[in-house]
Amino acid sequence: MDGYVGKPRGFGTTPSSAPTPEAILDRSALLERVQNDAELLDELIVLFKKDSARHLATLQGALDKGEADTLRRAAHTLRGACGNLAVPLAAAAALELEQMGSVGDLSKAREVLAQLKIEMDRALPILEELRQECIR
Repeated sequence: MDGYVGKPRGFGTTPSSAPTPEAILDRSALLERVQNDAELLDELIVLFKKDSARHLATLQGALDKGEADTLRRAAHTLRGACGNLAVPLAAAAALELEQMGSVGDLSKAREVLAQLKIEMDRALPILEELRQECIR
């Protein structure tokens, strides 16, 4: 022994912080996309909430069954919806799943799906808040 005592794990490091609402949802891009049409925004968010739950269930089922192509297709569809609603972190996770499905390597798909669910759980309340603001 040379007398060296290492730092305890985690010492001097900061825990990763949650993304800001601005990183979760690009409000200005979304509002521009719908040309500030509150009615259209309302319809899109309601549809997104309904469809995203179905797509997440399809992703989970495909992963449970090892169906790479089904995973790829569902991830592609959800990625497009996330992109349309300016939810970039969820879109990035969906893209990663889509790519995994394309190459048939699902070894890390459970972790990525868990991250996608976290990103969706972060995005949906922010989208709902925006929807409520716009329909008032």
